[in-house]
Amino acid sequence: MTIGTDAESVVSRLGEDALRWADFVGCEAAAKVIDTVPDLGSNAAHFRLIRRAIVSTVLRGVLLVAEGQADLITEEAREAVRDFARRGLQFTGVFRAIRVGQACIIEHFVQAVAAADLPNTATEMQRVLHVLLRAFDSFAGAIEAEFWNEYENGLAATAAARIQTIKKVLSGAVEGHAASEELGYPLDQRQLGIVAWSSGELGAATDATVRQTVSELLAALGAHRTLLVPVGAGAVWAWGTVPAADRLKTASVPTIPQDVDIAVGEPGEGTAGFRASHAEARAVERLLRLAARPNGSGVTFHQDTALAILMAADLDSARVFLRRTLGELLEEDPRTQEIRATIRCYLDEGRSLAKTAKRLQIARNTVTYRVHRAEELSGTSLSTHHLLVHAALVLNDYIDTSAE
Repeated sequence: MTIGTDAESVVSRLGEDALRWADFVGCEAAAKVIDTVPDLGSNAAHFRLIRRAIVSTVLRGVLLVAEGQADLITEEAREAVRDFARRGLQFTGVFRAIRVGQACIIEHFVQAVAAADLPNTATEMQRVLHVLLRAFDSFAGAIEAEFWNEYENGLAATAAARIQTIKKVLSGAVEGHAASEELGYPLDQRQLGIVAWSSGELGAATDATVRQTVSELLAALGAHRTLLVPVGAGAVWAWGTVPAADRLKTASVPTIPQDVDIAVGEPGEGTAGFRASHAEARAVERLLRLAARPNGSGVTFHQDTALAILMAADLDSARVFLRRTLGELLEEDPRTQEIRATIRCYLDEGRSLAKTAKRLQIARNTVTYRVHRAEELSGTSLSTHHLLVHAALVLNDYIDTSAE
């Protein structure tokens, strides 16, 4: 990636104000591009990718105008256009986006020259326009070449064809052998569905990282055959054929990169299992997007979150339930968090004081005190309503009760 290096160059030569200006211009141009061509940024991950591409281009523009030696095209811009090709977008839309972004960027450069109140403003403005227009001509050519190269190398065309077949399978329009033939993947075996996406901001994982991480996870879970399809910037739908077992061996999960989140469905037989496991993975994805990653591993299984998914189906009711059941135990100060974690462990251990004390490596009397304190804070008895409290603590991992 080049944003970091270019940002350092801009700061070292022109100062922090120039960097902030470039970021502002890039963000405004990205917003105009999405407003003009909505298909390019249909979700937050797509918008982040476009914003990174345009900010990197503005930074290069600053260096180009200041020193005349930088190439306007960046790796971030190339990555964005490759994503457009993989998503099956038309180049006419991409070309329109280039023109909209170019106009916005050049307008800001001209305004900056005018605001500088230079003794030779007209001459400098003419120079800047000449430099940028020539650079954008080369930029547009490079972007077009990158787009068609990605499209013609087979990945984009294959992914587009596969996703259409997959959507037919998921909708029930295509069944069994015919779909297996089209996909080159056996649908008559036990299926495990996965949804993965890049969850970072500026340090977001690349498409290749997400795909590699999913492949490693499927292998660790015992998948023999796999099907991976990119569905946007840093996003993948995947399936694997897994051996028969009562439960997945979740202990075998490999280390997941910090900026990758993965939702895993439950295994199911045949085409019906293909659909059901994917639907479960999507349900986990929706739950995870409500809040920060709760387990710290990057992988969340439907079998561990089914209750929370059901309870979170109606967010307003879920928040009311949390407030009524946990009361002041929802506070986020360190002491209350400690009590809440102890009660979660206590309920996980079947309300055993001894097991809780051993697991947390604290005194049994400390557990007893925290149990009593939790009842005071929540206003709910852990002896008569322990199931409700346990469910509320599970749900609280995902639901922000401060949201309206």
